[in-house]
Amino acid sequence: MSSSFRVRFCFGPALGVVWGAVAGVVSGAVVGVVLGAFSGLAARAEPHRLTGTAIEELLPRHRWRYEDESTQVFFASGGTNYYSSRLTRGRWRVEGDRYCSVWPPSDVWACYDVFADAQEDGTLVIIFVDSGGGRSVGVALPL
Repeated sequence: MSSSFRVRFCFGPALGVVWGAVAGVVSGAVVGVVLGAFSGLAARAEPHRLTGTAIEELLPRHRWRYEDESTQVFFASGGTNYYSSRLTRGRWRVEGDRYCSVWPPSDVWACYDVFADAQEDGTLVIIFVDSGGGRSVGVALPL
């Protein structure tokens, strides 16, 4: 995780394998949203930017592990738990096509572009990018 994301912002991917895994976890409607978000991904080497709907559907469907071994769970209700050396509870929401979070005691919401990638081994990867270009990378784990 880059240092620009360590300040209480935590977030809290062969293509056929990923979709098989996603289909086993989510409903058909959600699979359609996620597949739509990743359309054309196999033809491109770069990650695909997610829409707001895809962010809302994808984040709560997994537990996410980051580069520093911390993990995060997102709840559809808007809560999020980040686990590192201790539990930190925050809030999240989508504004347009951006993920936003706030970590008390702060009341300042920070927003990020979200990208996803399907790795050749079937791993689902999510990438959060801040307005300065700083990146944080998470790997999907089962809930």
